Amino acid sequence: MAISKAADQKKLGQWLRTQRLRANLTQKQLADHLDVSYQMIQKMERGLVGVSVQRLQKISKFLGVPAGELMADFSSLLSGGEPVSLNMDARLSQQERRLLLAFNRVDSEAMKRKIVELVEQIIKR
Repeated sequence: MAISKAADQKKLGQWLRTQRLRANLTQKQLADHLDVSYQMIQKMERGLVGVSVQRLQKISKFLGVPAGELMADFSSLLSGGEPVSLNMDARLSQQERRLLLAFNRVDSEAMKRKIVELVEQIIKR
């Protein structure tokens, strides 16, 4: 299943570009992760091609956008609003954004727990 209405594809493409830029990634870096060409990323960002739900989930995870936030963003975009994640992001410093993006890219739940424990130990010092 892919998002296929032209207007929706364009909105999704704009969201994708914004999120990619927030993560300080090039189109090539995202393309390499998705195993597609950078031209395909260009087409996605311009709304020229649909994006499957599976690919969207993979993009979301790589960019550090939780699935719930992704759905809230897209729902808001379709109704003519701004992405929820952009509003939430305004409160974060550059360092906080980088930390969250990196943390969200960790696949292992056990490793995530260890990272949280490490940060908690650092705070106690």
